Amino acid sequence: MLDWMMPGMDGPTLFRQMKARPETSGLPVVFITAKAAQRDLDELTALGAVGTISKPFSPKDLPDQLRAIWASCPS
Repeated sequence: MLDWMMPGMDGPTLFRQMKARPETSGLPVVFITAKAAQRDLDELTALGAVGTISKPFSPKDLPDQLRAIWASCPS
């Protein structure tokens, strides 16, 4: 899970760096973001994110949201 806005480096930049490293290139990434504009979500999908969770989110619902995203990932 990555947040879009983080100190020092944003999530999309970190994700690009992860994709460039063999040891992390295949890890599924879910973004948590307050950026809910469709173009922002499309950018994350284009980068290869397996899902997004919009802020604010319910900590109680987070496990179910992650399980749903994980279940939709190709094997």
